[in-house]
Parts: sequence; structure tokens; C-alpha cells
Amino acid sequence: ELERGLVMLMRIMPYLRQNGENDGVVITFFNITAIRELNHIIKGVFNSSVSAIMAFKAVRDAAGNVNDFTWLAGNHESDKFLGMENTAYMGTSLREHVPALLANGLLEKYRAVVEEDKPLHTELVFTHKDQPIWFEVIATKMMDGLVLTLTNTNEKKLSEEKLRKNYHELMRTKENLKALNASLEEKVAARTADLAGSEERFRLIAAAASDIVWDWNLVNNGMWWSDSFYNIFGYSRDEAKAMTSAFWIDHIHQDERDEVVRQIHEAINTNSSWVCKYRLQKEDGSYASILGKGSVIANEFSVPYRMVGAMTDITASELAESQLVAKNREMQQMMEEFRFVTDFMPQLVWSTRPDGYHDFYNKGWYDYTGLSYAETKDTGWNTVLHPEDQQRAWKVWKHSLDTGEPYEIEYRFRRHDGVYRWFLGRALPLRDEQGRIAKWFGTCTDIHDQKMMNDLLEQKVEERTKELLRSNDELEDMNTELMQFASVASHDLKEPLRKIHIFGNIIKDRYLQEADGAMDYMNRIINSSARMTKLINDLLSYSRLSVTHFFENVELNKIIAEVLSDLELSIQEKGATIAVDDLPEIQAVPGQLRQVLQNIISNSLKFTRPNVAPHISIQAAYLNELSLQARPVTHGDFLRMTITDNGIGFDEQYAAKIFTIFQRLHSREKYEGTGIGLAITKKIIDRHNGLVTATSREGQGSSFIIILPLKQEAGLQEPSATLVAAN
Repeated sequence: ELERGLVMLMRIMPYLRQNGENDGVVITFFNITAIRELNHIIKGVFNSSVSAIMAFKAVRDAAGNVNDFTWLAGNHESDKFLGMENTAYMGTSLREHVPALLANGLLEKYRAVVEEDKPLHTELVFTHKDQPIWFEVIATKMMDGLVLTLTNTNEKKLSEEKLRKNYHELMRTKENLKALNASLEEKVAARTADLAGSEERFRLIAAAASDIVWDWNLVNNGMWWSDSFYNIFGYSRDEAKAMTSAFWIDHIHQDERDEVVRQIHEAINTNSSWVCKYRLQKEDGSYASILGKGSVIANEFSVPYRMVGAMTDITASELAESQLVAKNREMQQMMEEFRFVTDFMPQLVWSTRPDGYHDFYNKGWYDYTGLSYAETKDTGWNTVLHPEDQQRAWKVWKHSLDTGEPYEIEYRFRRHDGVYRWFLGRALPLRDEQGRIAKWFGTCTDIHDQKMMNDLLEQKVEERTKELLRSNDELEDMNTELMQFASVASHDLKEPLRKIHIFGNIIKDRYLQEADGAMDYMNRIINSSARMTKLINDLLSYSRLSVTHFFENVELNKIIAEVLSDLELSIQEKGATIAVDDLPEIQAVPGQLRQVLQNIISNSLKFTRPNVAPHISIQAAYLNELSLQARPVTHGDFLRMTITDNGIGFDEQYAAKIFTIFQRLHSREKYEGTGIGLAITKKIIDRHNGLVTATSREGQGSSFIIILPLKQEAGLQEPSATLVAAN
């Protein structure tokens, strides 16, 4: 206990001396009684301090790092600071009782005190009843802990602030006394100082201003010019040092010099302002147009002793003004020429200001309306408009005025005899160099006769359209009747063929022998009836394509799988192999698309080379356009299907012929068929807004190329004129 007390005392003593509480401590060792007395002294010093002195022991975690502190001791001021008795916090955690003493990085600083023996001296502010209280904080190491001293410095800070206020008040009082006791000489000095400040401000403003600022000392005839004078007129600063008013006056144009000097002298003599326009010579000999202004400064006896002023170079503005005058003169001449030319035009010609105010009409306007300019200027033109056209015309005209877009409208104007005629009104804006509208020029063209003719034509077109619609309805009825007739006719045609086929087979099987010569003729009769039946079925299928169908989403791979399933026997019989790409979903008529693929694949299985197993490939590619020459892309709006086989092929000069109905490239005896299958294919692809073609070389196979849109713009197929004709 004695050792801890001695160490604590030795560590806090320097800071107690700093706070002025004790000048030192004398320690004398005699015997155990002296030691007890020393301990008593230490406690007395410890508790008599006005600072809150607290001793802490470091609390370490498993890794040996300091993360908290435990109270070992605290004086009476510590009890007051914490607001509790010594026994209430002794041996407890600093983090739990006063976390504010560990905030704002203080914990890290305490660690440095304990680990590195690095003393800490800082300030902290605590808030008590919404009022800040300042403390001086001193921390020093004590064994495996530290001693913390908190000294309330709030009164000290308040005293310092009060001292500063008193000092400033004293200084103000001192200055007031100086002002009250100042003599006339001091007043002059103060005025001179103010004048010097004003002079400095004047020169700073002059340097920042774009105009030329000058200062003329009337006492010594000296002139001062701002920097812009040298920049604009080209004179050197060395030359300007010796400048007097004579230099300025000598460079005024001789035709204006006497009048300018007279006005300056008059302003000085009357203490009035001076404004004058004149020409001043530059260093290169040229003259600049100047707008000069000046004011005279006099003393309390009205004696002028100074004149200050400014010069503005108005050369460019005067040049622009003269150019504007010339431009206006030129514009006026052009307007006269414009008026002269427009008076001979058959149209009504007019012009307005940018705001729409009508300020010009040609002679044709007055001749047609019979009105004067006073009656039709501004918005007076509205009085000759047909009442039914006025609101519409004003709306269109206001839109053009607001947006600058060209003006165009058809309306009716009342002629001087009260008759209304149709006119086509047009106007365009004339813009200046900055793109702003300077004027509107417009014309009104008489289109009454043309309008009447158009109305007559529209009436004729309407009547003709009604006739076409009526004819179209009749044609649709005829198509319906034709479809019904085709269905009935095909049934009636197929019925006798069916009997011929059946009875022929009965005669062949029951009454004819293989060696009999009639057998050959009977086979021909049976085959002919079968071909006739197929021909009737194909013709009926071809005619039914003109019926309207709805497009729907179709999975091409599913359609091809169904076609290959139907042709399974032919594929096995021929020993064919078929390779199919992964095909997308498109919008189409499923039954028609199935018929297209079945016709082409059936042809590939039919027209094969002897002793060569058929190989058919179906490949897909995307295109950006509906064109046979388009290049494949990664993603597109169109699908190209290429169906390639290794069959007998054909001469490519017949590529277009094979899609014509009843056209065959091979004899019926050699290859069966009616010659309608590819015609049906072409018709279906056309109705799907696509393209189909074929390429081939004899003996090397064929390729059928089909291009179809992935999405159909219309939701259904409409029969075309060619389809109706085909029916």
C-alpha cells in the first residue's frame, strides 16, 4: 500500500504543481510510525486536490490487450465528478460507469499510456443540463494501470473570454477617447487615411472595369489612367508616366478638340458633370470613337481640385449602328422592290412581324377584299375569313408563331362582292444570323376551282369505291359458290372414277389371267383412274388455299416430326437419312406449312438416283431482311430454311417452271405425280408473305430455299386477287 501510494504521489505531483495547489512534498523516513504518517500525508494531499484524481488498473483480454480499466482509488473531487460515493464505484469497470471517458479514441490513448508509458494531456467537454463543461485531462502510467486527473477549466475559459471582451472594450474606449481628444491635425490625418483608402478602392475598381478610368489632378495637372487605357490605345506605360492633360487634349481629333475643351472647362467652372462624344487618336494613328464622362470633386470651399471620369470605346457599336442603318436602308429598298414585284403576282402576298402582326399586303389583297390597309392590318385579315374557318385558322397560325414551323392551311376568303372562295395559305419565317425569326412572308393562292374539281373527283372515287366494294362482295359470293361447286364437282367426278377403279380391279382379279393381253389394258385403266382421282384431290387442295386462315404460333420442329412420321414407310423403303437443325417458333398456318414441307420432302424421296440412299438435310439461318441475297445474322426478323437432297436434280434453267401448276420435268411413266405439289407450295409461301426458290444441278441433288417472317403483321390470311383468279 505504501509503495502504491508513493508511486502515485510521485506521478501526480508534477501536475499538482502545475495546477498551483502545492509547491512540493518533503518525505522523511524514520520508522514505522513515520511511514504511517507519510501514508496519511499522501491521502491528505490526494483528497485535498481540487482536481478529480482517479487511479485505474488495466483490464486485459485473453490476448493481453487492454480493453477496460478498473477503479483502484479516487479522491473527493472524483466522487463529486461521478456523483456517487467512493464505495459505489471502487473496483468497478470504467466502461460501465463512465463510457464517455473512453469515447472519441481515448481508450487507444490510455493504452499508449499503459503500454508505452506515454503521458496524455488533452481536453474534454461534457454536457451537463445542456451546458458544456470543459475539463483538462492528464493521464500517467502507474504500474499496470494509470492515474487520471480531470481538472474543471470551465471558469478559466469563461475568465479568458471575459478578459478578451474587457480588452476589446478597453480598446474601443481608448479609440473613443482618442477620437474625442483629437485635434484638427488628427482629423486631417484621419481624412487623409480615408482618402487613401478610397483611392485604393478607386484604383482596384478601375483595374477591374472594362472601361477606361482616368483621374485628373487639377492642382498639378497630372493624369492617371487605368490599365485598360494602355490595352485599348496601345500607348506604353513609360510614356504615360509623363502624361498631363495636354497629352490627352492633343490626341483629340482636331475637328472636335475645341468643343471638347470648352465643355470640360465649363464643367470644372460650374462643378457639374461632363458627358461628350469625340474621337481620340491611338498609338498607331487611327481614331476610336469615345463616349467620355467625368465628375468634378471640390473641397469644402467649392474649389475644384480633382476630376475623375471614364471613357467607353464605342467604335464597334457606332460601326454596328451605321451598318444597321445601311441594312435598314437596304431592307427598305428591298421592301420597295418586293412590293413592286408582288403587286404583279396572281397570289395574295403578305408579311408579318415575328409576333404575327400583319404589316404588309400586296395589291392583289386589296383588289380581292376591297378593304384598306387600316382595315386589315394586325389581325384584321380575320374579318375576311369564313366564320367556320376562323378558329381553325387562328389555331394553326398560333402554332407556327410559337414553334417557328412553316404555316400551311386551306380556308375561305370573302371577295369584295361577298362571294367566298377557297385559298391555300402558306408562310415561311425569315431568320437572322442568330436564328431568331425576323419576319414571316406568306402567300394565299386561289384553289377554289381546283378544290371544286377535287371534291368532284372525291365524289367519283367514293362512288367507284362503293362499286368496287359491291363487286368485291359479289366476287366473294362467287368464290364461295365456286368452292361449293368444286367440292360437289370433285365428289361427282370421283364417284364414277371410284367405280371404274373398283370394277376394273374386280374384272382383273376374277376374269383376267396374267398371260391374257387384256390384263395390260385393264392395268392402264386402273392406273389412269387412280391418277385422275389424285389430280382432282390436288386441284381441290389448290383451290382451298384462297380461304382465309388465322396465323398462330407454330413449332417448326414439331411440324417436321409429324411430316417424317407420315412418310415413315417411304423413308424406310428408300433407306433415307434426314438431318434437321433446331428450328424456332414462327407465326403461320400449321396445316399449310405441313403441306409445304411434306411436298418438298416427298419430292426428295421420290426423285432419287439409282443405288444411292437418299440424304436430306434441313438447315436454318436468321436474316435481317426478306431477300434471297441477305446474309445470315445471329438474330433477325426472318427465317431461311434450306432443304437439300442428293437426288437426280434438274437443270436450273427450269427453276421457275417447277412452281407452275401442271408443269413436270419428267415423264409420268418414270415418276408419278400430278405436277401440282410445288405450285401449292409456292402459293402457300406467298400467302405467308415469304419467298421460295430452288437451285440444282443435274445428277447432284437439289436445294429448296424458303424465307418466312418470324412474326406476321396481320393476324389472318386475306385472299388476294391472284388467288381468286386461280379459283
